[in-house]
Amino acid sequence: MNKWVFALRFLVVGTLSLLLLGLILRPYTYVLSYTVKAGLNWLVGFGISHNVVDGHWFGVNLTFVCNGREKTMPPGFVVTVIGNLAPFLALVGATPGIGWRRACRAAGIGIAIFFLWHVIQLSALLIAGVATSLTGPTGLARLLATISVVLPFAVWLLLTRPPFIFQYFSGTQGEENARQK
Repeated sequence: MNKWVFALRFLVVGTLSLLLLGLILRPYTYVLSYTVKAGLNWLVGFGISHNVVDGHWFGVNLTFVCNGREKTMPPGFVVTVIGNLAPFLALVGATPGIGWRRACRAAGIGIAIFFLWHVIQLSALLIAGVATSLTGPTGLARLLATISVVLPFAVWLLLTRPPFIFQYFSGTQGEENARQK
């Protein structure tokens, strides 16, 4: 029965988080683009003169102008990059046994982790795209995409089940089970 409740909660929270993500995607992309622009210009003097966010809902596009050349992220790229937030929020919302306070704290910390990851991911892909004038996916893009697939589950486990994780890796879970019997 618990598996079905988890699955139902996951579907409900996942649907709500997708709707919320669609609503905040454009403002989130603005904040993300200005953070990437400021970071790359300040840290490495990358030369991004301006950035443009256009489109609505899940059709948001992002364009950077770097050293006079436009670099437009492909349609759907922003949704793909940011898309790992929805499963993370669905997992946190569906996790049984944690209260609202812990769930909100886990979601807030997780969103901050994902924002940092999105800045790193977008910066790395922008640098690679501008430096080498690439138009298609590279090994770096595939590596970052693979990490993005695993990240929601890893962050979810670390933020909602830390005692279990630490017991598992320390080898003390067997001792806990023996004491409970």
